[in-house]
Amino acid sequence: MPLLHLANELLYCISENLELERDINAFAQANRRLYRLLNAYLYRYNIRQSRSSALLWAAQYGQEATAQKLLGERADDQATSDCYWTPLWVAAEKGHKGIVKLLLDKGALKLRVESTATHSRRLHLEATSRL
Repeated sequence: MPLLHLANELLYCISENLELERDINAFAQANRRLYRLLNAYLYRYNIRQSRSSALLWAAQYGQEATAQKLLGERADDQATSDCYWTPLWVAAEKGHKGIVKLLLDKGALKLRVESTATHSRRLHLEATSRL
């Protein structure tokens, strides 16, 4: 039986047994049906397993539609990179105004008092990026 003749439930089971995000992505991109079926699952997987890293990627590369979908799936708008950069900071730094606006509209600007110089600098840059 060809793969595409399988029921959606079985295709979900296959994707749930793939261990790597890139494997799920490759499976989802195999054709339009799999993409429509598994794309939201892939976003949710990234949010749960990769701490919303795709939102940081979307902010860096100006992928507004991807950012919108991730936020719709409840991605963490306060996710941080290895350098403690948030999606808002990354989008502002790269000049992606649409994503900055999207993140601000979703309430991404949360002021926190933190003790290290790195965090204080980040807080300052996030606050000024709104202007």
